[in-house]
Amino acid sequence: MGRSRLRVSHLLVGVLSLLFLASLWDLRLRLQATSNVASINVNAPRPVPFLPFAQELQRLPVALLDATKPRRLVIGVPSMRRAGSGSRYLTQTLESLFKHRSSEYEDKVLFVVLLSDISASDRAQTQHELRTNFARELERDSLRILEAPIDSYPQDLGAEPYAFNDTTERAGWRQKQCLDYAYLLSYAHNLGEYYLQLEDDVFTVPEYLEAIFDFAQLYRKEPWTVLEFSMLGFIGRLMHSRDLPQLARLFQEYYLYQPVDLLLGYFQLLTRSKAYVHVHFPTLFQHAGFNSSLSGKYQPLTDPMFMGSAERKRYASTNPPAVVSSSMAVWSENFGPSACYGSQAGSFWAAGVRANDHVTLSFPQPMSIHQVFVDTGSDAGALGVLECQLPGQTAYRHLADVNHGRIRYAAAAGMGLKCASLRLRATVGQHTWLKIREIAVWT
Repeated sequence: MGRSRLRVSHLLVGVLSLLFLASLWDLRLRLQATSNVASINVNAPRPVPFLPFAQELQRLPVALLDATKPRRLVIGVPSMRRAGSGSRYLTQTLESLFKHRSSEYEDKVLFVVLLSDISASDRAQTQHELRTNFARELERDSLRILEAPIDSYPQDLGAEPYAFNDTTERAGWRQKQCLDYAYLLSYAHNLGEYYLQLEDDVFTVPEYLEAIFDFAQLYRKEPWTVLEFSMLGFIGRLMHSRDLPQLARLFQEYYLYQPVDLLLGYFQLLTRSKAYVHVHFPTLFQHAGFNSSLSGKYQPLTDPMFMGSAERKRYASTNPPAVVSSSMAVWSENFGPSACYGSQAGSFWAAGVRANDHVTLSFPQPMSIHQVFVDTGSDAGALGVLECQLPGQTAYRHLADVNHGRIRYAAAAGMGLKCASLRLRATVGQHTWLKIREIAVWT
């Protein structure tokens, strides 16, 4: 009897999956018909189809609808207050985004916060806090604050069957999130060239906007729907603003059945761009919140590929004073080569590593080296060899090879090796980013 029920359950799941995929294909055909093209070309301009929440958007104040100054980028941040922390997450997120925004982008980037609390008093309290803390950005129209049209949402969220056997509360939270995102995307669709989605509990790194625009420029001649700047959920997803109405419509039509991150994946399939997945490494946004906007949900997720991860040193090495230099292109001074050698938390990030590029430790006077350990934090580090320059010589002596992203050297027991400098040298180039988490030296 148990096996029969299991087979029936699997059959039902299969049937539901086929029906869902069929409905997605039907939506693709309707989107295609709306756009009046033979197939969806992700790089071609197309007419705007039915816009979700069009009536609600028309009722917004004129200042919020102003699209006369189109920006290069619109950054959307949906937000809800958390029990015990209020709007603290949101405030810290905006502080990080504004702190690391270069002055040249003040008029080119628009930040839009969507307050999606069900409670009107919660929305009003967050409005007050934002207007107090970010008055300058609001006055310059660098920041806009929206409120979700809660009264227009279905009143029975969570009541319908859901694909993940969730509780009514969790299903309602997922469904409401789809509608929140649909409203935010609909609002932002004509305000800029690109749109970036974040969450309200993240922080970023210096020059993040420069990195985003450089990455978009890199793929300007390739078809893409989404560029990714985070490994987590919907954080750091960059899209063409022209695609937002279709994506918003997908969220609105299928909010009962799938969460937003999976629907985004289906959207990439619909636009035939799923094969073009481009992720910026290292990533630019780190998740910082622990308490989810879903009451009682604890979510301590972090992105292991985040550039700004201030990793503590793991080894109790002596690390004598040295001048640390590199021939590699450094991401920024905050992640320079000395960050992986000093006693403080930090790591070195480099780009465009070429064969024979190096990181060199130059000692003020020759040191007796007993042990060296290098950790790139990856099983596929580009650095090939560890070398030592003996006192009075210009050539370098080979000490050890890289092995699964790590280099380990140990001198003979009780016998140190006199070195004027140590060098980590790449034997092959690599197009991806290189991270050196730590260089540990024992004397």
